This record gives sequence, C-alpha cells and structure tokens, in this order.
Amino acid sequence: MRIGKNSKIAGLVKRLKEKKYRDKEGFFLIEGPHLVEEALKSAFGFELALFSEKAPKEIVAAVEEKEIPSYFVDNKTMSALSDTESDQGMIGVVPKFSFSAKDIKKENKQIVVVCDGVQDPGNLGTIIRTASAAGCGAVIASPDSADVYNPKTIRSTGGAIFHIPVIAGESIENTINFLAASGFKIFCAEPSGGKSLYTTDLSKSFVIVVGNEGRGVKSSVRRLCDGAITIPINKATESLNAAVAAAVILFEALRQRH
Repeated sequence: MRIGKNSKIAGLVKRLKEKKYRDKEGFFLIEGPHLVEEALKSAFGFELALFSEKAPKEIVAAVEEKEIPSYFVDNKTMSALSDTESDQGMIGVVPKFSFSAKDIKKENKQIVVVCDGVQDPGNLGTIIRTASAAGCGAVIASPDSADVYNPKTIRSTGGAIFHIPVIAGESIENTINFLAASGFKIFCAEPSGGKSLYTTDLSKSFVIVVGNEGRGVKSSVRRLCDGAITIPINKATESLNAAVAAAVILFEALRQRH
C-alpha cells in the first residue's frame, strides 16, 4: 500500500463525484466495506482503492491480495472525499460497465426491467437491487433516468449492481423493439386502467417498463407495449412508489413460476 498524500489520486476521486467526469474518465466510485467486498466478488475490474485508519483490516488485506493499487490517506482527506455524512474509511474506483441490449438472451423465462425516466437515484438503485434479488436478466435505464453511477444510486443497490447487468444510455424505444423481436412480451406498469397484476400471465419471458415518478411511462414507450399492468390497491391511495411497484410485480412473477 502506498502511504501518504497523493494529489493526483485524490483529485481523480473528487472529480468522479460529478457525472460529467464519470462519463469522461469511464470510472465511478464505491464507498464503504460492503460495496468494496461486493466489487471484489464480481468479475468486474477494480482500478484502485483509498483507505483510512477506519477501514477494516481484513478488507484492506483482500484488496492487497488481488494486487489492486491502494493508497492510505488521513481521516481528514477521507472525510473530504466521502459522499456520505460520516465516511466509512474506504473508497474504491471502479470502471463503468459496458453491457448492451444485445447481451440480453431470452432464456430461462427471463425478466428484464426497463426504467423510463426514473429520476430519483434511490428509486433507481432500489429497483436494481430488487431486480437482482428476483433473478432478473438485466435492468435498463433510459437516458433521462437518474445516473446509474450516481453515488446515491450505487449505495441504494446495496452492491447488487455488481451482480446483474445494468444498461444505461441507450434509446429505450430501440431497446424495447429489439427485445420484442427477440420474443419478449412487453408490459408497462400503470397506476390504473391496466390489466390486474394478479390475472396477468407472467410465467414466460417478459419486460416490465416502470415509468417516471410523476408522469409515468412515456406515450412513445407505451405504444410499444403489448399491455399495461395495474397493481390493485386501496382507492384512498393514488399510486405506489416506482421501486415498490417494481418489487410487487417482480415477486408476483416469481410466485407464478414457483
């Protein structure tokens, strides 16, 4: 481990807190022991790591065992670089993913989640985490969704982002057309007016489109869908949170399959 201040490394980490530099550099940040552990378990690359004296020694050892460049910084520097109120003593720099819709295969009754303008990073991260828990084949985030690599999105995935393909930046209209041609049924989640979730056959490969928190699914996307799904809820409540709606639909699909 390299010890002492390294202005170039600290400068890179500081820049990567902004989307324009994540896009330019091709890296993103992970923070805390759990995310570092999940990154180490995955098949993705790990560019470098920063540690302070707060870092658990066993995780520092695991990083060094894989010969990942690592740097020790003082508590003040770590606190300044952290995106959280109370830093956890470690930050990792990880290459952005390079998945595309062409990597998605219609096999084993596959499920794909498409986020159409989901703008809250917490919602997007929770959807990625839920999709991974449900065994989905991929999550696709439209260009107008929250940034997949936003630190809050990454934290909200709970490390699941390293265990499910996440595709960002591609036209979802083109992606949906591609998936439909590949044999996927395309559904969109609607707060009302769709077919009841509990009478919809979700036993085969399908795509579920989750819309923006305010406007829902875009009309240009809705037109490409084979049907709309509505979750029956108490009439006193207008709609469910986007991430909650995705979870209900995905686990109803699992219930039908088991």
